Amino acid sequence: RIRKMFSFFLFLLFLLAYQIDVSVFASSVSLAHSLVKIRPDRGFSGKETISMFACRNEYESLQVVLDGPLDNVSVSVEVPWPCPRSPCYVIYRAEYINITEVSDCYGDLGLWPDPLIPHTDIFYNEQRDGFPINIPGKENRVIWIDLFVPPATTPGMFKGKITVTSPSLPKPVMFPYSVTVWKGTLPAVSSFVTEFDFLSTEAVKVHYGQPGNATVMLLLTQLYLQAAMMNRITLGNFLSSDEAIHSSHPIDWKSVEKHWEPFLSGINLPFGLQESVVTSIGVPTPFCHDFSTAEAQPCNETQKCQQVYYWREVYEYFHKKGLSSRLYDYTFDEPHSQQEWQSVRNRASYVREGLLQFQNCVKHLLFMK
Repeated sequence: RIRKMFSFFLFLLFLLAYQIDVSVFASSVSLAHSLVKIRPDRGFSGKETISMFACRNEYESLQVVLDGPLDNVSVSVEVPWPCPRSPCYVIYRAEYINITEVSDCYGDLGLWPDPLIPHTDIFYNEQRDGFPINIPGKENRVIWIDLFVPPATTPGMFKGKITVTSPSLPKPVMFPYSVTVWKGTLPAVSSFVTEFDFLSTEAVKVHYGQPGNATVMLLLTQLYLQAAMMNRITLGNFLSSDEAIHSSHPIDWKSVEKHWEPFLSGINLPFGLQESVVTSIGVPTPFCHDFSTAEAQPCNETQKCQQVYYWREVYEYFHKKGLSSRLYDYTFDEPHSQQEWQSVRNRASYVREGLLQFQNCVKHLLFMK
């Protein structure tokens, strides 16, 4: 009888330990889908497993939510499909921006997740300071995980796991996840032309706190362009960061090819997509930026003629490479007044005067009542 009571007592201890472990598991660490905004000072109830769906050659993301207090948290990921070209996943720590002014009725003040600090930088394969993570009590932190499904992956369901370790946890916590890979394969390049502006001079100031030289500006533009292409979008004005084409005359085409040929003919991005190309190429305007009305005359006729000859040279180069259909002139940004719309017509007429077939790009806000 004593032996039975002792066995029953051990069984109760086992149940108690199991309950404590489950409690820690459920309250300290959980999973969430990528479309959820998880704020650090708001309670959040996640899941113990996540099911996702993806085409081949597609990225899919999920979040690991950590409730404090937790110290020195680290995360590892097991990807269940073959990964012929590493990496097939990237781990980030989410950081926050403090919103002090609400933009509209859908916004809110306080901390919102926005920047992502990688565990390992995908461009230079260097470890960053994103990990380990310390979470104070009554707050949470988020680990963001990007997965990539290679184009040759066999369709079907794959099961992987995420492991979270911390001295604050009684043991490593393992989360199962599944990804159902469909038969379809997404193209590496968008079927639609995309054009996003990138101010390379401002990027240099933000990164370095002061204006940089031409080499730094070119390098940052190349890195940001690759990051954009992983999202299947193009920073169309990328050539404006290159002195070889923007400020030299005649144009140094050998340097231009050295800097941009992979982006034009097909580049293997550092994470995920291969053979990706830009879908739009903005033509710089080093001689005359403002083709306004005759009354204003910001550019004289000599400058306008120089710009037309420059456009012709750029067009001929890209036409020989079979890429002239991607060229565009950023004709005007958000015209409003009649004078500004007249400026659009004036500049567009100069493009046509040069017998050029590239497109005029005019950006305008559409207000809906």
